[in-house]
Amino acid sequence: MGKKTPKKEHANPRVLSRTIIREEVPRLTQKEYIHERLKDQINWYGSKSEWNKKWYVRLKKCELAMAATIPVIVSFMDGPLCLKLIIAILGACLVGIGGLHGLQNYHENWIEYRSTSEVLKHELYFYQTKTGPYKDEDDPFPLLVHRTEEIISHENINWNNLCGQSKKEGKSPTMGR
Repeated sequence: MGKKTPKKEHANPRVLSRTIIREEVPRLTQKEYIHERLKDQINWYGSKSEWNKKWYVRLKKCELAMAATIPVIVSFMDGPLCLKLIIAILGACLVGIGGLHGLQNYHENWIEYRSTSEVLKHELYFYQTKTGPYKDEDDPFPLLVHRTEEIISHENINWNNLCGQSKKEGKSPTMGR
């Protein structure tokens, strides 16, 4: 009656790994969660946003410079063969940069990551000032965890959708992420 039955070992590795993970995940305090999860995610999304913005702007500047150079060089078309070669190289570079924009999604990633970082910051500020959705909560921490994980999960779902769409179009979604 008061005897506990021993737990069965799971043959299925997925079930076993879920069991192990559940037992190994330590419970975080409010301070630990805010520092190790929420602020870490804010910083991660912020730095990824910056990285994607830098590459987007760099490539756009190159693209504009090359595109502006072609008409100038074309005006000297009766000139030496090297001008024709320069035009061909610039055109090929423009195509390459356009392809990189399509494959890497620098602009989309920049906007998405910045947006997620800002939403997470707002969530933290609402929590710290006990305003917004935390205003009437006796214990606002579980709500913070729930809302934070929902925001992160939403961004991950968007990323997975982009991966699926990119695979259908023959693009590589992992590049630039």
